[in-house]
Amino acid sequence: MLFNSIDFAIFMPIVFLIYWALGYYVRAKNISPLPQNLFLLATSYFFYAWWDWRFLSLILICSFTNYGAGLLLMRCDRPVIAANAAISTSKRRLRVKPAMTRKIVLWACCLVCFGILGVFILYAASFCALKLSKNWNFRVNKFFNSDSYFMQTVSKNSRIA
Repeated sequence: MLFNSIDFAIFMPIVFLIYWALGYYVRAKNISPLPQNLFLLATSYFFYAWWDWRFLSLILICSFTNYGAGLLLMRCDRPVIAANAAISTSKRRLRVKPAMTRKIVLWACCLVCFGILGVFILYAASFCALKLSKNWNFRVNKFFNSDSYFMQTVSKNSRIA
């Protein structure tokens, strides 16, 4: 489903109205906006799956990784009560190394998401190069071959003084 398709023109108003109705329900019942957020998450997965369901796993992996990283980052900010009896009697609270832990979680999350993106881009680039070489008789090796016109021109014009 593309943004400029008839499918999206039908999909968007329906999703908007249901999302708005769920928001009204959440405010009327004075409950958590969890049903509204889950509906939006499900419809976004449906939207991406409509285009090509095979890429849905990439979005699922990235979204679960980001959600888990968000939970870990939130947990790093919360103080925890120490397990030691002497410390717990004084009600002193300790933190779980927030600076280093937060950096590690953030970098791990970025590496996972950018790693998936990098693999996908490399796969797409190699697929396009393979398609070019098969369909249009274009060979990358031919460009750098010593018999090619380009390499002969470069070798004739390159003089070391």
